[in-house]
Amino acid sequence: MRTANNHRVGNDDYGQPRALFNLFDEGQKARLFSNIADAMQGVPEYIIERQLGHFEKVHPDYAAGVRAALADRAK
Repeated sequence: MRTANNHRVGNDDYGQPRALFNLFDEGQKARLFSNIADAMQGVPEYIIERQLGHFEKVHPDYAAGVRAALADRAK
């Protein structure tokens, strides 16, 4: 019986973006959060939540920063 090859097994999809995020200073992180929040305007909420889940896997501060920037735009 043939088994499907799952390219995700053994891969770390979040380590490289985590390493880059950890190199950013506070100003770079603020610009990243702002740019992402701007780009997400008009995106359905379920897609935003799914993407925030990926950001959370990269780093909790990444998700929190984008979430805060989105909240600022909703005011």
